[in-house]
Order: sequence, then structure tokens, then C-alpha cells
Amino acid sequence: MDLALLHTLRTVSRTGSFRRAASELHVTQPAVTKQIQALEREVGERLLDRTRPLALTHAGDILLRYADQIAGLVRNAENEIGDLQRTGAAGRVALGASYSVADFLPKLLGRCRTRFPQVTLTVDSDWPDAIVHRVRERELDLGLVVLTSPRPAEPEEIVAIPLTESGMVIIAPPDAALAKGRFATMKQLAAHPWILNHRSCVYRLYLDRIFAEHGLRMQVAVDGVGVELQCRLVELGLGLALIPESFLLERGRRRKVKVLRVRGVEPRSLIGLVYRRDKYLHGAMRSMLVALQDIFPEATLDNILAASAAP
Repeated sequence: MDLALLHTLRTVSRTGSFRRAASELHVTQPAVTKQIQALEREVGERLLDRTRPLALTHAGDILLRYADQIAGLVRNAENEIGDLQRTGAAGRVALGASYSVADFLPKLLGRCRTRFPQVTLTVDSDWPDAIVHRVRERELDLGLVVLTSPRPAEPEEIVAIPLTESGMVIIAPPDAALAKGRFATMKQLAAHPWILNHRSCVYRLYLDRIFAEHGLRMQVAVDGVGVELQCRLVELGLGLALIPESFLLERGRRRKVKVLRVRGVEPRSLIGLVYRRDKYLHGAMRSMLVALQDIFPEATLDNILAASAAP
């Protein structure tokens, strides 16, 4: 079976369009159509339902699953052979980072470039679920994401390793009536408006879960903002927010807002490393892991490095 035809099928499936697939593959749309037809003749089954939106048939879904595995094995082989041909740490790493890890990202990239100047880095930012998905689809080599549990419900293909842990705090305007008691209750929190990030933000997902466990719902006043703006809006008295404790301390905002405590609710967040379980950790990726170990010495990355170095 021609690997190029499998690559075309993967591209059509991912883009959802013959036209977009042709543009990405730098060929004409009729060429993409002919390649898919050739693959269908070879397997003896229709692989795509041409109705709109374009969708895989059951046979197409089965073949795509194996095509993804084959593509991963080919990439692993290329990377491993590349390691034999290179001297020292070199190569390319595609890194995904969720928005909330931006504070330490420059330090990590600087450390990696200083220690391993032959490693080329590409960095994309996105929400954690999107980063995990792109790592799963092999679009990214490694992902750095914010977690609210040391054992996230990641897909079975993905390994998630906590790197460091920090607190999250619920903040309110300092003059709010809610801020005058020693503890707040979940019912009180449900009665106030909230200033939250996008629905894919893990902090928001954490709050959704906690409120649901108490049979309550949040009132969302402002949706889709960053942590800096969240703090500003809380200071102005527009609502409550859940933010990283480190952000509050580093930005000197501790006196401008009131931190609320709720009995039985102690939100924590972790920065985690995610990668595919079957991924060959080539030299450039191992260099990134060494740089991560420098920044997070408490992280348990030694076993990964040892395993990736084994013949």
C-alpha cells in the first residue's frame, strides 16, 4: 500500500475538504480525488462519504486508524536514524504550551537554546485539551499543559507527568460583603457573578465540576479573558475569579483583592508534560527534557530519559 496515498487520506480527513487537502499537499484538487479513488480501488471499499460535511465511512475510519499508526512509526524511524547521523543534540522539537504556562516558557526556551544551540524549537500556544489532542495526533512532539489533577483522564495513548504544583485562589473585591466572613460557602459563591476564561480553560472546568458536585451553577458575567484582565475586573467589583496564586503574588495584587476560603475546597493546579506513549524520544526531545529537569528538579523525568536512551 502506497504511504503517499495514506498520507492523502489522513490530510483529507483532518482538513475535512478535498480543496483544503489539495492546498496543504500542494497539488490540484483533481489529483487528491484520484489518489483517494486509487486507495479505494486498492482496499475494495469506499473510504469517504462525499456528502457535506465530508466524513469517513466505517472502512475509512478503520484504515485511518492504521494510517495514523504507520505515520507514527515512519516518523519514529526517521528520528531514530537521524540520531545515528547526528553528533550531539540536534534536530527539531514541536512544543505545545497552554496559555497559563507562558510565565516560565521564556526561561525554558532560553535554557534549551543555551545548552543545546543545534536544537530548533517551534512553539504553539493553545488550550490544554487542544494541546493534548495535537500531541495525540502527532502534530506536536511534547505538550506543557495546566492540570487540576495529578492523574488526568488523558487518552490512553498519552502519558502525563506532573512537573510542579501550585495553588489556585478564589478572589473577590476587597469591599464585597462576601469577603467579610472567615469562610465563604458554595451557595454564596453561586449567588455572585464570575469572571472566567474560555470554556476550555482547566480552571473553569474545575469550577464547573465543583459547583455541579454541590448541585449549583455559576453565574458567568464575563467570558473569555486573560488572568491580568480578570484581576482588574475583580478589583473594579464586577465579580469573582479563580486564578493562580503565584500570579497574585508576583503582580503585587494581594492587597487589591480579597482571597476567599471555602471549607473542603482547596484548588491546586499542576504544570504537566504530555507526550505519546509510543513516541520515540529523539535527541532534540531529550534535550528539551534535560532543560525541563533543570527548571523543575523535583520532576520525575529521569525514568523517561533513561528509557529513551536504552537501545
